[in-house]
Amino acid sequence: MNKLYHPDRIVLFGIAVLFGIIVTGCGSGEQLISTWQNHEIRIDGDPAEWKSTLHQVPDKKIFIGFKNDNKFLYLCLTTNDRAKVIQMFRSGFITWFEPENGDYKPFGISFPQPNVFSDQQQFKQSNQGVNRESSQEENPDNIMDNMIMQQTQLEIVNKDKYPLIALPLINKEGIEAKLSIKDNYFVYELKVPLAVGNDYSYTAGVTPGNTIKIRFETEKWKWLKRIT
Repeated sequence: MNKLYHPDRIVLFGIAVLFGIIVTGCGSGEQLISTWQNHEIRIDGDPAEWKSTLHQVPDKKIFIGFKNDNKFLYLCLTTNDRAKVIQMFRSGFITWFEPENGDYKPFGISFPQPNVFSDQQQFKQSNQGVNRESSQEENPDNIMDNMIMQQTQLEIVNKDKYPLIALPLINKEGIEAKLSIKDNYFVYELKVPLAVGNDYSYTAGVTPGNTIKIRFETEKWKWLKRIT
């Protein structure tokens, strides 16, 4: 497969493994191209500005999208598969950034953090969507909202998952994260600095037109995505 060159955008391709599902495409795997933005994306948990750029994981109710401007890489993941969402909260969820440029060290963003809700709050898992009718005591909406509210910080971890620093969800490092429930879908948004300037301690280590590998990992399920 010939390498595509997009001076402004980031081309995504590789083998994707998300929640035990392998997605492959041409050559070394599925190819995606991040959408170029001439303005900063709001990390507000609202997927409205992502709708035209989300790609569905085949045969699964999981959607992923990537965008970039000249300073930041943005990603959005949505799903209404509640079993997968609960696994993210139980085991934690790490987004790994592994630049091909050896000048930058790989790192992960741990968010949501694991084990932040009580075992007494467990509720029945189904694939009927994040929201479904239930009794007032077991209302999944209330439980999910409570779990999201408890997520007040993210952690930067090294390749061995050793915590390097804990940050609030909006911070001076340029990394922003947001969780929400919109229209029966769980929404995960993330913003990470590109390798532009020296303003931030942790960057994706990639500039538009170059390559980075991104992995999404929980305790049991992993997703690997390559970005060029």
